[in-house]
Amino acid sequence: MCIRDRRRVHGRLRILNLKRDLIVMDITDTVREEEYFVLIDNRGERRIVNIKNTKTIKWRKKLIKLDQLKGKRYDSVYDLDKEGNLAEVVTKEGVDPMGVPDLSDDNEEEGKSEEEPEETRDNRNFFAENKAQKLTNEEIKGLKAKGVEGENIIQEIAKNNQNFEAKTSFSQRKYLKKKMQRHLHRFRIVRTSIANIAETLFVDDASSVNFLRWDSLGVVLHKSNVALSREILVIDNASGVLLGGALSRSSPTANLTCGYFDDKKPAINKYRALNFLNLPRSQTERVKFVSFEALCYGEGEPQPRFDSVMISTDFEVSKVISKIVPLILPSGSLVVYSPFLEVLGEGFDYLTKEKRFVFVMLNDIFMRELQVLKLRTHPLMNMHAFSGFILSGIKVV
Repeated sequence: MCIRDRRRVHGRLRILNLKRDLIVMDITDTVREEEYFVLIDNRGERRIVNIKNTKTIKWRKKLIKLDQLKGKRYDSVYDLDKEGNLAEVVTKEGVDPMGVPDLSDDNEEEGKSEEEPEETRDNRNFFAENKAQKLTNEEIKGLKAKGVEGENIIQEIAKNNQNFEAKTSFSQRKYLKKKMQRHLHRFRIVRTSIANIAETLFVDDASSVNFLRWDSLGVVLHKSNVALSREILVIDNASGVLLGGALSRSSPTANLTCGYFDDKKPAINKYRALNFLNLPRSQTERVKFVSFEALCYGEGEPQPRFDSVMISTDFEVSKVISKIVPLILPSGSLVVYSPFLEVLGEGFDYLTKEKRFVFVMLNDIFMRELQVLKLRTHPLMNMHAFSGFILSGIKVV
């Protein structure tokens, strides 16, 4: 049997193993005890949790027993009371349960354009004097002690604000959103994906993922052509986000090699994003961990060849690239990410002087998040606009 036929047989076996594992996993729309999932609250805070490993978490000064979430539907929204009990939020069809509730008594006239602005109210006579609210903090605490919670407490606060009815509809919604974030703990259950894992880890501690933001991860995966590659090399110092992205976006028949620079094979906890993905065993077994020395010098075995190479690093890469270039097949892609421009400068010079690569580019990634709401679409002021640099090229000879 020739090498090509052997690869075809191995590829078919992997597809069969994947189908078998998916049947065993019994993928459903509800939370399972052994799966990781993401909790996203109305303040934008995120948690990746697992019921089997963690029974209770403390979130915003409240204890949540994760056993309550077992069997709950993904994308469902819940309110958390002061005792840690959950109540599902049910809204009308088409209404976002994480959005601001409509507590106003004003109804738009039939046939009135939604784009028409309010002409009858404005905020010119309002001043930040903190005198408009009739309820004191003690009275609000007393209402909570009597069992007034959720949207009811928000409604009481708005009702006792003497300026609320005179505010514009925009100001009313902004006011309600602020009060919801302070007095209401509401969260959504989301299935893990490489995008929300990268975003959660970045928001929690950007240095743990080498400041690799989720949009930059998408650019790396796109430039590496990982979806159509069969032999993939990943060198990851971003908590497994880059490796997890390659694993989730590549073909089930592709071979993945993860290179490392340590003297011994790193613990799987170093690539924790792999665990969060809840992938079947046949997929995680596709990853082969090999030291960088073994990759470059073979150690008695023939050197592997790759058609896609992805590197996330914060050290000088010119020497690493010079040793990896011979391992890249013609038409293969090389993509290197780093949060520092100086790290990639010499690598860019090396690739341009070698004349074995085309489309050699050194890009910085800029993303500006926009608030998209009716009549008030604008860029957000507080955001992470910058996310490192990406060196890329395609080998031709």
